[in-house]
Amino acid sequence: MSDEIKRYSQSGMYWLIVTLSTIIFVASCTSSVREISQKRFMEMVKDQEVERITIVNGQQVDVILTPGALAKAKYQGLFVDKKQLENGEPHCRLLIISEQAFMDDLAKMNPTFLITPEERGLFSSK
Repeated sequence: MSDEIKRYSQSGMYWLIVTLSTIIFVASCTSSVREISQKRFMEMVKDQEVERITIVNGQQVDVILTPGALAKAKYQGLFVDKKQLENGEPHCRLLIISEQAFMDDLAKMNPTFLITPEERGLFSSK
């Protein structure tokens, strides 16, 4: 390979990496789902602010808050995307290590909301 072709090939690879990194960064910054800790989630359960949860692939929990919770001052301004609030999309998300351990902890709180397990593919729309 000539030096010119090799230099062009390396330059093209550099711009491909920069472009992909930028896309990933922008996509992660524009997510309107707020990451929360399990402690924070348990406080929400205790305060009866959770409408329903979806346990996704046994690894994460998507949380939808009650309309009453969303009206509270502590949640005002937290969600930039107002469509998220209207479309039933998750408001918060927490990662869990074990679905069974999470469910055991949750059972102690006597939840009154809907709990749904769900399997999603790697590139799901949710």
